[in-house]
Amino acid sequence: MRLQEKGRAQGRFAHQLIMTATPIPRTLAMTAYADLDVSVIDALPPGRTPVQTVVVPEQRREEVVARVAQACRSGRQVYWVCPLI
Repeated sequence: MRLQEKGRAQGRFAHQLIMTATPIPRTLAMTAYADLDVSVIDALPPGRTPVQTVVVPEQRREEVVARVAQACRSGRQVYWVCPLI
């Protein structure tokens, strides 16, 4: 919120604020130098359906949006990863 307020004070208005965190270096350091254990989950819980991961070309974006909307309406979950290029 402070970023939005600062932007308004400067006469700039953001349409979107994106926040990110990269805890990986900190986590690695804690694993090496602190008392942090590593756990590996290498099996699905009983009865869990495997996750399906697909790569879809830009030409099929409308189809993807329609399928994501349908999945959400059905109460399902969707995780959509968009690369920043």
